[in-house]
Amino acid sequence: MKAKLINELGEKTYAIVFAKGDEVVEGLLSFARKEKIQASHFTAIGALSDVTLGYFNWVKKTFDKISIQEQVRFCLLWGTLFLIMEIQNSMPMS
Repeated sequence: MKAKLINELGEKTYAIVFAKGDEVVEGLLSFARKEKIQASHFTAIGALSDVTLGYFNWVKKTFDKISIQEQVRFCLLWGTLFLIMEIQNSMPMS
């Protein structure tokens, strides 16, 4: 994984590039911890392999998972990242 700060005016913007075989979720979490980012949003383009995707099933009120054991290309992937434990641990106790 490589990361570069590409804009620091207002909200910081980073470009993060993952190499084949990199674990995307762990890489994003590790980067967020290193940069002390507690909340962010991301957009991505590219491909994944050996991935579990999920979607919210409104009827069952749960997330259904789909495991894919081959390479999958996607046009757009987006999401939000929150480091809940870090946020909870940094909140003052009253």
